[in-house]
Amino acid sequence: MAKFETVPLVELKHRLPAKLVPLVEEYREKLEKLTAEQGGRLTLEKGAEPKALRRARKAAAGSLNCRIRFPSAGRPGR
Repeated sequence: MAKFETVPLVELKHRLPAKLVPLVEEYREKLEKLTAEQGGRLTLEKGAEPKALRRARKAAAGSLNCRIRFPSAGRPGR
């Protein structure tokens, strides 16, 4: 018979590949240090995977119950 167990909802929402888990922790630490009057900017290096980094940042913000915005290329954030 299958075993059922309860898990935190956060765990279900943010299933990530193992390679992104360290990035999520790094971004989480950086986001925790921001004040309400601060923002952040990430400049990609050559060879970086933009979709993976975006997913890691979104997961880090979600784990802190924060909202994160990603402005479109060439447009300032709103």
